[in-house]
Amino acid sequence: MKIRMIALAGVAALALSTPAMAAEGWYLGLGAGWDEQNGIKATSVPNPAFFGKSKSSSGPLLAGAFGYSWDNGFRVEDEISWAGHDLKSSSTGANAGYASTSADMIDLVYDIPLDENWKLSVGGGVGYGSGRFHIQFPSGAGMADVANSSRNGLAYQGIAGLAYSLSSDVDLFIDYRYRAITIDDNVPSGFASLSPVHIGNVTENAVMVGFRWFMTPPPPPPPPPPPPP
Repeated sequence: MKIRMIALAGVAALALSTPAMAAEGWYLGLGAGWDEQNGIKATSVPNPAFFGKSKSSSGPLLAGAFGYSWDNGFRVEDEISWAGHDLKSSSTGANAGYASTSADMIDLVYDIPLDENWKLSVGGGVGYGSGRFHIQFPSGAGMADVANSSRNGLAYQGIAGLAYSLSSDVDLFIDYRYRAITIDDNVPSGFASLSPVHIGNVTENAVMVGFRWFMTPPPPPPPPPPPPP
């Protein structure tokens, strides 16, 4: 009898202490945050002595996702994002144009339960991205375009974050993202003697806060076992 009671007590303690995992099903995600874009390097192809790196101001990041979550902690999602930045001259600090990036990536993320409400999320994504560049340089009394074009390339990101379950079907999350778009291509320049100009890859560090709404809410926790006779 004592062994039976101990076993039942152990099962009950395990059931009550195990964090609740989300049920399998579809979900929607929406996030916004702060994005710091590393400087964009531009180098003249016919005149490599002319090169520079524009400073990028921090800017907004917006993202929406549609995904599917499994009860083992894995989830996959299609995420579409956009970020925009003002550019400044690295030498004078003056306004030097504008840059924006957009991407459509497939993310694979693993949610690790920490307790009944908190989860640690780790993963990454890969897909297709686009960068728009309007890079300017002082010319006479004004500014002239070093590059004013857009290019597409491979996009990828690494993801690490925390999520908190506000209810059975809504999570609040905060993520860190390292994002990159492999531009690495030549674009025409407004300076004929410098054209074309080679634009390097674009990398960003971002922090994003948002919500995930699970259209299939997790099941309620199992009831405790009946007391022994």
